[in-house]
Amino acid sequence: MLERDFQRAVIDVAHTFGWRVAHFRTAINARGHYQTPVGGDGAGWPDLVLAHPGNGHILFRELKSDTGRLAPNQQQWGDCLTACGCDWALWRPADMQHIVTVLSDGRATTNR
Repeated sequence: MLERDFQRAVIDVAHTFGWRVAHFRTAINARGHYQTPVGGDGAGWPDLVLAHPGNGHILFRELKSDTGRLAPNQQQWGDCLTACGCDWALWRPADMQHIVTVLSDGRATTNR
């Protein structure tokens, strides 16, 4: 499964269960390279931030294909968010049943 298709599936499941989702798309810059416009230390920010207004939970999720690897700046954000007590995790298509369980319960779970 392509990462963009996986992302769409996760967002659809999240919306089904009342989550608000933030995702910042990449754009093509003047040199023809894909880039997400960010400032400060934003490079590597998680793909999705999910917030459930009914219970106040916020999830930070990096999405990868089943064979994709975290870039160093993505791992650094994950480590930082986890150290700050945030619920950060890496999700892959193989985790879809777990993802549905987490999002349908509307509550955060331990990192995987």
